[in-house]
Amino acid sequence: MKKIEFLADNFINGNLTVAKQAAKHHSEFRISMYFRQVLCWSFEKSVLTARYLKTGEGWQAACDAK
Repeated sequence: MKKIEFLADNFINGNLTVAKQAAKHHSEFRISMYFRQVLCWSFEKSVLTARYLKTGEGWQAACDAK
């Protein structure tokens, strides 16, 4: 399994600490593009989720985005 898939799987399954650690190996842009292109998330949700994973800020905004 690729590291970016590992990150996404852990985020989706609620393993936030592991997902945030895995996010250290990827750029915010790459993470958001993965969520957008592979998982078909909206632009807003993918950007906010990537920002949360990289900075630890904006959890509620990432959750509320559609």
